Amino acid sequence: MGAKRTALCEKAFWDFFSKSYAPYDMQTYDIWVEIYKFLSRSNILIDSSPFDQEQLNQIRQRNEYLWLLCKSSTDGRLSLEFRNQGFVISEEIKQDPKLIVLSENNKEKECNQFGLININSSNIWSKKNLFRDSGVAIRKGEESGWEKILQEQIQDIASNSMIIVDNYIFDNSEDDQEDNLECILKALLPQESKLPYHISVFYIVKNENRQRIETNQKRLEEKIKEIRPNLDVVCEFFETNTTDFHDRTIITNNIWLSSGVGFSIFKSRGHIERKFSSKKSTTLSIAYPYLGGENIGSLDKGYEDLIKNAKKAIEIRGKQSANILLQ
Repeated sequence: MGAKRTALCEKAFWDFFSKSYAPYDMQTYDIWVEIYKFLSRSNILIDSSPFDQEQLNQIRQRNEYLWLLCKSSTDGRLSLEFRNQGFVISEEIKQDPKLIVLSENNKEKECNQFGLININSSNIWSKKNLFRDSGVAIRKGEESGWEKILQEQIQDIASNSMIIVDNYIFDNSEDDQEDNLECILKALLPQESKLPYHISVFYIVKNENRQRIETNQKRLEEKIKEIRPNLDVVCEFFETNTTDFHDRTIITNNIWLSSGVGFSIFKSRGHIERKFSSKKSTTLSIAYPYLGGENIGSLDKGYEDLIKNAKKAIEIRGKQSANILLQ
């Protein structure tokens, strides 16, 4: 995996996109520009034979911005590859699990089965949030809980794999795990998938907590089977040390979540209370790697660094992972 996304772009979407540029329509202009910027920093695969000179001239007359993308590919500044035989998603995803499918017709249902985002001619103008970072202030006394917060903010973004980095994620009681990690997974996990869904968890162990951690891990696997009976979930648990990771982060192939005080912060006994010390609030950061946002450069680097550090932590301990994000 490189530090880019792969865009599987149907020729029909390319044609639609080139015609839909409307600089005087502010409702569509912003999202058009964001998708164009995304394409300009992506590996683009088009289900077409290479454009000949006549086609390039037509593209230039219709939309000079897309012509510039083609021109950038000829001098090596942009990766633009042609696949006249079309795409097989189940094969392409092996090369890049975070690819995005751009199609003329709505293929969200098909793409969801592989945990992929589909942008098409009917949903394109509703995808603005994908190209923005966001933050949610969770205040002391908050009563909504993880599941509601994430469902409101993320709005059912597909995924095919997950990495959880939180040194103390399994240190809590079973009740705390139910109110936190299990609620997060309810919000993030798809109902079903054509691929095994791998969850890789990185944590540390204090000897006095080892039995509790093992109990919580077993409970988690059982709970996932209960909440997602049609999803083939494979959990991987990797014991690390305090120097491997610092930030507490959850990523999928499409999402980055970061919480300054970790993810074990709700406590329920008839009424949800906050497990804060002196802080009055914490911020849940939400972003979509490689798509956009004010912090796109640092986010992309942080996302890749987390994956690299996870691979290193696994390798130095002589372990292996089947998670496609860690291949």
